[in-house]
Amino acid sequence: MRELLPSMRTLALRVTFYPFTAATCGLICLAGLLTLTATGQDITQRAMHQFGWAPRDLIALDVGRAVFSALVTNGGVVFWTALALTALFVGAAEHFAGALAAAVTFWGSHLATLALMLVVSLPLHLSGDSLGTLVYASRDVGPSAGYVGCLAMALVCSGWRWRWWAVGAIAAGLASALVLSLTAVPADSLDVSANLAHVIAFPVGITFGLFFTRRARRLSDA
Repeated sequence: MRELLPSMRTLALRVTFYPFTAATCGLICLAGLLTLTATGQDITQRAMHQFGWAPRDLIALDVGRAVFSALVTNGGVVFWTALALTALFVGAAEHFAGALAAAVTFWGSHLATLALMLVVSLPLHLSGDSLGTLVYASRDVGPSAGYVGCLAMALVCSGWRWRWWAVGAIAAGLASALVLSLTAVPADSLDVSANLAHVIAFPVGITFGLFFTRRARRLSDA
């Protein structure tokens, strides 16, 4: 028992240092337990209908669905992958810019991505494009837009000399994944939606990173 105490103290300190990351991971775990997706099961159609988000939902201003969709995953290995990447990327953003900046970037990237996906898919839907209609109407879940935005913000704020090379490489990889999903036969609307969300969220995160970097410089010069 005594051997466990140092480890428990270390964990408590890390939670204290990264409160937003810990809270977000805790909410994802809670959502996973409530939807049974943390136990290895895939998300049910009922849960997807209840918590999933599609671009068309933004027209109805369904804020609750927009928020809850970021905390629920598709289940199985996706749950653990999402949890690990949230801890890593949101934690990095919180490390370099603080809890408030990480929270603003995570939720700002998530919500901005939802809005911009509507901007992209609605004209395609109205023009009669079948894939555009599927993206416009298909519901999906997951925190990936938020943590991809946090990854971009963390890189920009890190001060690492090679950060812009890393940003370019990641952006190219995300764009390539979107192109591959668009050219797949048949195209999977959920794959297209997910890859489109990542392509949108990454530059949004860069924008947040530039904002917080400039803000920090102004405060240091004051």
